[in-house]
Amino acid sequence: MNTGESGSFLGHFPCFSCGGHDPLAVYKQSDGKYTGFCFSNCGYISSEKIEENFVVEELESYKTDNKPSKISQEDLDEIMSLECRGWKERKLTKKTCEKFGVRSRFDENGDLYSQYYPMTKKGEVVGFKQRILPKDFSKPVGNTKANNDLFGQSVWEAGGKYLAITTGECDCLALAQVLNTIRDGNEYWTPVVSVTAGDGSIIKQLKNNFEFINSFDKVVLMFDMDEAAQKYVNEAARLLNPGKAHIAKLPLKDPNDMLVQNRVSELRTAFFKAERFSPVDVCTLGQLWEEFEHSVEDDIIPLPPQFSELADLMGGGPAAGEVTVIGALTSVGKSTVLNNMVYHVATHTPKRVGLMYLESSPREIVRSFLSIHTEQNLALQKYSEMDMEKLKVQFQDMIGRDDKIVTVNHNGSFTSVEQMFEKIRWLVKGMGCELVVVDPLQAAVPSNENNVIDSFMDSLLKLAKETMASIVVVSHMKKPDDDKPHAVSEYSLKGSSAINQIAFNTILMSRDKVNKNEKIRNSTKLTLVKCRRTGLTSSAGWLRYNPSSAKIEACSDPYEEAELAEFENDDFEQASSGGWGFDKPSEEY
Repeated sequence: MNTGESGSFLGHFPCFSCGGHDPLAVYKQSDGKYTGFCFSNCGYISSEKIEENFVVEELESYKTDNKPSKISQEDLDEIMSLECRGWKERKLTKKTCEKFGVRSRFDENGDLYSQYYPMTKKGEVVGFKQRILPKDFSKPVGNTKANNDLFGQSVWEAGGKYLAITTGECDCLALAQVLNTIRDGNEYWTPVVSVTAGDGSIIKQLKNNFEFINSFDKVVLMFDMDEAAQKYVNEAARLLNPGKAHIAKLPLKDPNDMLVQNRVSELRTAFFKAERFSPVDVCTLGQLWEEFEHSVEDDIIPLPPQFSELADLMGGGPAAGEVTVIGALTSVGKSTVLNNMVYHVATHTPKRVGLMYLESSPREIVRSFLSIHTEQNLALQKYSEMDMEKLKVQFQDMIGRDDKIVTVNHNGSFTSVEQMFEKIRWLVKGMGCELVVVDPLQAAVPSNENNVIDSFMDSLLKLAKETMASIVVVSHMKKPDDDKPHAVSEYSLKGSSAINQIAFNTILMSRDKVNKNEKIRNSTKLTLVKCRRTGLTSSAGWLRYNPSSAKIEACSDPYEEAELAEFENDDFEQASSGGWGFDKPSEEY
């Protein structure tokens, strides 16, 4: 136990007030009484409330931890054997409870004792949130954590016109019941779901189920009207595509209260007349000072030390909300450079990186990053000769606990640019990626026609600004003359001029890959031709590839190195042959 000013800490427990799985920290005080603090929204919990909702003598024996409990087959079978019945006092019908699979338990007098709301993960029941009447949520069964599906999610197919989200199971049932209609003998249900954890976990659970939510055309957020839930509604709306989120306002606390008070028509109107959320604000210049004042270096995506010249020119690196274009010819080492950048961000910063590598397989991605981490080029080794057990340990060491590199395993299956953008949006809003890399642009668009690329780059910029993610997109370049491999410019980018026009930063890579000199052949030149933030452009240094370690290192201009080496070699030869004009030493002493 950890003992502090609040007494002896026992553990985290389900909160009987907000319904959270384990946000309630319970402490045993010096006088033997128990108090608590709910980290969702309930705050301090008095000893009287603890005694009302827990068997205090058993508190220390059934404390919970952070691991989700696995429901036993016995508990699952027993709960599933219970009837789906309505709740008269809350005006919830049997049909509605059957639709959502809500089971009911009755006491010896035949009165409703508790309801079990099924919790699912990928459609499979993993637990039940138990509500002991009137409002005791302290005894869940199985896994009821916020990383599960939303309540009711397994009832509906993804996609469709409408989806409503509430902040309570009874509110979900009430709204679905009110919106249920029968027309021409056909029954219609409007998909309604609810978050299952406390208010403090609303955003976390919505992010976990972002793809399901975002698959609907219109999403109505009908949160409780109390302060605890309303403070999250705008943040929830910002998760969705612009124009998709709508916010409903109610005259009473929640949808179930509206149903109980027979204000059904008002509840239905509140759903259909929910106001579209718009994050657009009109501000004076003076009002923008606060945002500038609170700018932090965390907005910058730091570059590896090898990129110091480029970092100096860019003010540290690409920034949040910017689109950075990296132009490169085929086989100049762009993948190696990119992977070294991504590896540095993932292992040296708290930022998460999303990868949209459209020309790489999962095997290639793992091999590339593991090569950098182990400093051995695994591409030069045969799979049959690799020590897989050792490599697995090194792989786990690389990804750590956070697993901060997220990749989309697309399998070449994107059917449209829109579908790809939904995946990028999911990387940012669902997975929390602050840096997203798209490689290459030409594989992301259906054709290289100017209007297609213009539209893609415009959408990419809007997405960067909307999500404040830093997006790096790689573009192929036109081949320069054989005798001038470094004669590249922003006009060498393959496709529309919009690639450079829309970019905040444009970095070009070039390599003399057929030169006879090994150092020249393995050196890549970086050139910054655009940086909107700093206004600086220049040659941005050289990088040299180490084929044995798969890592890149900063180096000086290889052509100058070669000239110096040749000059020193000529000097040596002349000195050895007496070419400097000195007499050869006499053999006689």
